[in-house]
Amino acid sequence: MGKIHTSIETIDTNTPLKQDLETLSHWILIFIIGMCASLFFIGLATGKSLIELTVMLTALFICVVPEGLPVVLTIIFISGAYKMAHRNVLVKRLKAIEALGRIDVIITDKTGTLTRNEMMINSIFVHDTPLTVSGSGYFTQGSIERYHEYQTTLDRIALACALLNDTQITFDEQSQLFTIKGNPTQAAGFILAQKINPNILNTLQDFTINYKIPFDAAYRYTAIFCTQKAKSVNFILGAPEVILPACFNYTAAIQQQLDLYLAQGYRIIVAAQSFQDPHQSKNLGEYQTLVQSNLEFLGLLAISDEPRENLSKVVDQLSQEQIQIIMATGDHQQTALSIAQKIGILQDNDHLITGAEFQKLNDLQVLEQLKNNNFVCARFLPQDKLRLVQILRSQGKIVATTGDGINDVPALVASDVSIAMGGIGTQLTKESADIILMHDSFENIIYAIHQGKAMFYALRRTILYFLISNASEVFIVFFALALSLPLPLLPSQILLLNLMTDGFLDAALAMEPTHANHHKMNSKKQLKIFDSTIMYKTLYLSLPASLISFAVFINLYQTDLAVARTLAFITLTMFQWFNALNCRSENQSVFHLGLFSNFWLSMATCAIFILQLLIVYNPLMHYIFKTVPLTLSHWGYAAILSSFIFIIEELRKYFVQRFYRS
Repeated sequence: MGKIHTSIETIDTNTPLKQDLETLSHWILIFIIGMCASLFFIGLATGKSLIELTVMLTALFICVVPEGLPVVLTIIFISGAYKMAHRNVLVKRLKAIEALGRIDVIITDKTGTLTRNEMMINSIFVHDTPLTVSGSGYFTQGSIERYHEYQTTLDRIALACALLNDTQITFDEQSQLFTIKGNPTQAAGFILAQKINPNILNTLQDFTINYKIPFDAAYRYTAIFCTQKAKSVNFILGAPEVILPACFNYTAAIQQQLDLYLAQGYRIIVAAQSFQDPHQSKNLGEYQTLVQSNLEFLGLLAISDEPRENLSKVVDQLSQEQIQIIMATGDHQQTALSIAQKIGILQDNDHLITGAEFQKLNDLQVLEQLKNNNFVCARFLPQDKLRLVQILRSQGKIVATTGDGINDVPALVASDVSIAMGGIGTQLTKESADIILMHDSFENIIYAIHQGKAMFYALRRTILYFLISNASEVFIVFFALALSLPLPLLPSQILLLNLMTDGFLDAALAMEPTHANHHKMNSKKQLKIFDSTIMYKTLYLSLPASLISFAVFINLYQTDLAVARTLAFITLTMFQWFNALNCRSENQSVFHLGLFSNFWLSMATCAIFILQLLIVYNPLMHYIFKTVPLTLSHWGYAAILSSFIFIIEELRKYFVQRFYRS
């Protein structure tokens, strides 16, 4: 674990959201410094006093800096995390959720994520004979076909499975579910041992354990060295390609049955024994030499682990959203390929690579093979998985990775989104992950992706609203200074406008209900939180708002400056009402969404309207904000003019929808 922690310290863990917000901050900083500097020199050139300019530009600077954005981000993330928790998806790091909405690649385990993780040994091959094993799941009720004919060998297999078991199996009577603590493969072996010999635990008392080699993906076997009545006996369980070549009784019939099992999608474990005396061995390396030759083959254990239900639909959804699926597993290539074909990840054998083949390729060759196709990576080591993540991220792809073991931690940390299995995952894996699947279900990953996509668009619309609102405030001051006119808004009015619109409406936009087809429009994963589309929309909607509000001011300022400023203030505030309606969706009409479907936005708009009435008609507010009462015709005038940006944006959405449907 110490080595793993050391290795992950050098991994770049920047999230896409962090990078996007840094880009946004840079652009805002450039804009406000450039605009304030321009306004300052224009103001001096047109005769404005230094104090007046300083106060005005300070107010503008405060308005443009997104001080409310962290609050809005928190609201969005907490709302999404709350919804995900109801689907047994535990979010540990909020910022990682947003990246889910933009992922390009999912690197997923097979066992427990794509499969039910209900391991059962269905068949045993001993003495050139396949034997059927009856029973269901992890229940010990069951029997082995023709047990009495092959009792001696089967009893040795039962000893191997029982001695090499570190799991705890508990059954919840209320939920009728098993809980496995440890390796599910070992649990399946231990259940088999109890079917062969119900008194296996008593039999184990005759054995003295001298040394044990734990399973490691690097060598793919586990072994135990025991003494029984002063006689050495060693048992080994491992991968066929590792154990079978070391067996002196390995035959063509065994290989033929192995190929048949693999073609049927079984996971295969080879059971073997050795009677070599290990008394001279002192360390792991010396014990490992004892299992590299002179082993006696006992049997093939065929383990079934059926795919989860409805995964084919999930895979189809991912394909429609152009998300690449890579199954990276330690299983044999035929086993992995069989599961991948059953659930629709692959249709043929072309997109499969083994760990040995992967290690021979350079990064460019790996990318050339993968392209954007779904892939199966079999017999992959943890370092292979880490390298795969790094190769994909180096191409700018957003990667989500699932894992359950300690050795998966570096790959998880290197990913944009790390997902741990809550049931079979180790403690270190869960601590390192951004998200924990409490039920180890791939379907829950899809739900999390949809929630991440919803939050991605929530962030985009909130930032779009923020930029349009604040840009319109800056532009109206710029027009006034450029034409050497009185300021249409006073500093106190600018600050109040910022408080009302940015303080209420942006938070309400963050609570926008998820749109049914939010993922269909703008489905390209290269979309950013802040991009050229948002810049164009900011200019497209903020310029009309500021120009119309400025025209209102020009029309009245020579007659009554106070009325002109008050009406300009009210008009610009109403523009923000309609701007909030526009920003609810980038491409869907408000009438399609429902005018009042966002309860919080309706409440925020009502609250702002009440504040406007107080500002216009309360004497104390007159003194603070230099406003004056307006007539009913003024309010109608402001409402009609401010609805202009709503109308032009609805027209744009209408033509976009028509183009999209065509």
